[in-house]
Amino acid sequence: MVEALTERLSMPRVQISIILALTAMSAFLASVLMLRMGVTSMTLRYPIAVIFAYLCFLALLRLWIWLQNEDAHLGDADLVLGHRMR
Repeated sequence: MVEALTERLSMPRVQISIILALTAMSAFLASVLMLRMGVTSMTLRYPIAVIFAYLCFLALLRLWIWLQNEDAHLGDADLVLGHRMR
């Protein structure tokens, strides 16, 4: 019953859209924080914000994959090795 409910409520497009929105927000916030810290050069501020947003995207994507994984209790070995350890 729980699995059927989980499958029915699973909306990967919405979840990925939220991840992308959080990624864009992290880039914006990084840029604003650097501006408030006195970094006024856009040629320096924007690449740093893009790199920060990319790292946030990768972290959020990894979290999403971990949450989607049915065998999440096995730890990160599944994600790193790409196969189950038995």
